[in-house]
Amino acid sequence: MAYNREWGEYISDGVVNQVIASWHKKQPERSQACASPSTLLDCPRVIWLKKHGVEPLNKLGWGKKQRFMLGQQLENMIANQLKDEGILLYHWKDMFDGESDKFSHGEGLDKLEGTPDLLLKIGDLVVISDSKTSRSDSFKYVPIDKDEIWEDPYWYKYKIQLTAYFMLCHWNKDWFKGGVDSEQGNLPLPKACHLFSYALDDGIVRRELIWTPTKADMEEVERLTRRWNEAYASPT
Repeated sequence: MAYNREWGEYISDGVVNQVIASWHKKQPERSQACASPSTLLDCPRVIWLKKHGVEPLNKLGWGKKQRFMLGQQLENMIANQLKDEGILLYHWKDMFDGESDKFSHGEGLDKLEGTPDLLLKIGDLVVISDSKTSRSDSFKYVPIDKDEIWEDPYWYKYKIQLTAYFMLCHWNKDWFKGGVDSEQGNLPLPKACHLFSYALDDGIVRRELIWTPTKADMEEVERLTRRWNEAYASPT
């Protein structure tokens, strides 16, 4: 039987999609008043327009919001698997209602605030880790070598994000000395960054990278932090 394009693009108008769409419509938007690791590469004009309530042309639909929630659930599942295998040192749960406290550094135009994902011990190396999700077919266009992969704008964004988390951890080193309950004990500071991307359709991690942030990487985080905050604070 020949493939029917209409079947392939059909979206059910039954009860469940309506419920999901309705539920997402009722959820409050996250507010942001200073730079965060995940938004450092946002366009300054977009930052300003969002602050002033201008309706976006490419508004995030309920379908993508639902997928982001699946990514959060997947992160929790992998964190439990890493814990059972003795790899997980700490998991910051960044759900919408805020299960984890944010790390913060700086004031005014230099303020950076965010919540890391995972602190892992891989062999003898302690790393700050972040997970991403995608479709398996998308990796056909993603380099394998970690020096080449940063040429991809999306993956460069991830590199900057992890570097920012790495810096926030070191800026908040006192938290690691006693910022968890007594059963947990002290936590070591990360010595490197770790990034992995999980394919949602086949359950396989397709890319996994470990690297040490350079001085240039950290200077770029500081520059982008100031750029974000300047855009947000600009009167025009």
